Amino acid sequence: MKDFFEAYRKSTHKKNVAIIASAFVFAVSVNAFLFGTDAGTRIQTSAIEFAGGGNAPEVRADLSLLSSGSGSDLLKLSLARPAKGVKEVRATFVSDAEALKINDVFTVQKDAEIVKISNVEGMMLVNVRFASAKDLPAGTELAMLAYSKIGSGKTQISLVETSFVSEGGEYELTSSAIEL
Repeated sequence: MKDFFEAYRKSTHKKNVAIIASAFVFAVSVNAFLFGTDAGTRIQTSAIEFAGGGNAPEVRADLSLLSSGSGSDLLKLSLARPAKGVKEVRATFVSDAEALKINDVFTVQKDAEIVKISNVEGMMLVNVRFASAKDLPAGTELAMLAYSKIGSGKTQISLVETSFVSEGGEYELTSSAIEL
């Protein structure tokens, strides 16, 4: 009589050996491709640059905080892309309340005003309202943010819930953070 369990063990053993051998061959071929060809070297270089090294291209958000200069406790709120018919720009500044205090936000646009909706420790919701709808070119500075660091460690301010309002409705903006 034929032993079915013995036949099953032999067939699973053969399958396991085949799977392990295939995985080994695949790993060796990927390794040979990455380290032995010009295309593999270019892939490695792109991955390293993407991770923050070398000459990685700078990706800018629609609305971002930029340093006002070294030694300054001011940040610029800047629009990186053009916007048409803007009535209001909305932004929420979020930071670690134990490491940084946002003192004030003021506008640099003559025909705009700053409306502070809320100023809770660590979070400030601000609207930059224009007297009339306005086309804003790329690089427009909307406001300045004055801050004070508490302690000497690194901290950051993030922009969240950013948008602009025009006659057509409200449009979400991409945003970024800055490390101080």
